[in-house]
Amino acid sequence: MGENKIELKPCPFCGNKDYLEVEEAYICFLDEWEHRGYTVRCSYCDLMFGYHEHDGSHFMTPEAAAEAWNRRSSDNNTHEVRKPFSDALYDALKAYIDCVDELKRLNAYYEAIKNAAREGKIV
Repeated sequence: MGENKIELKPCPFCGNKDYLEVEEAYICFLDEWEHRGYTVRCSYCDLMFGYHEHDGSHFMTPEAAAEAWNRRSSDNNTHEVRKPFSDALYDALKAYIDCVDELKRLNAYYEAIKNAAREGKIV
């Protein structure tokens, strides 16, 4: 980017801040490469932000790409902080196990009623 290096926040995925750059985005159309805006790329984890293989980039200036990259939901405290994926997965598995346990309990209850009816204890 030359002398006017744009400040970028660390990568939200790998946390690296040394391998970030705003790059020009190109797409190949009819065997010719066309410039299609700008993207931010972390060459450490290979994340490319704001790029779509068919459309190029949504950002027409390097500054717009950097501004979007630097915007974080944690910058605005009105957003709920999400649980880590592992916590959400744990909660989902626990709910599933609870459902299975409830089905086992209901099945045992059903079998007890069925046996009592078979023995003539209930009508």
